[in-house]
Amino acid sequence: MINVCRVIRCPYFGEQGHSYGCQRYAFSGGCHLKIIAPLQDNEYIVYTDNEELVNSLKVENDRFFLEDEKYSDDLRFQSENPDLFSERSFKVKEIKPN
Repeated sequence: MINVCRVIRCPYFGEQGHSYGCQRYAFSGGCHLKIIAPLQDNEYIVYTDNEELVNSLKVENDRFFLEDEKYSDDLRFQSENPDLFSERSFKVKEIKPN
């Protein structure tokens, strides 16, 4: 199984302790990527066995978030309020190209 969220470096994927898993949707099954691809999910992540699908999901995920107002708002809030976040706090990541 491929952890799609980790491999595509989704900006809302939390990899540590109490922030593990999807930080955007209450349940990873609500992920916007499930609309375009047959992905499996559990409470924390979406995953697949199809390695060829992953690259196209990275492109689609980046496009989605670059157009998403909530993503822009979350990044802006973090940059304007750094004192509200400890080192252990989940922070939305900036999208990075492959």
